[in-house]
Amino acid sequence: MIWHTWHFYYALILVIKAVCCRIGIALGVKLEF
Repeated sequence: MIWHTWHFYYALILVIKAVCCRIGIALGVKLEF
C-alpha cells in the first residue's frame, strides 16, 4: 500500500509539473505574440 501510494503521488507530481510547463509555454507564447 505504501509503495503504491508513493508511486501514485510521484506520478501525480510529474503530471502536475508537465501541465505547469505546458501552461507556462502557452502563456509565454501569448505574451510574446
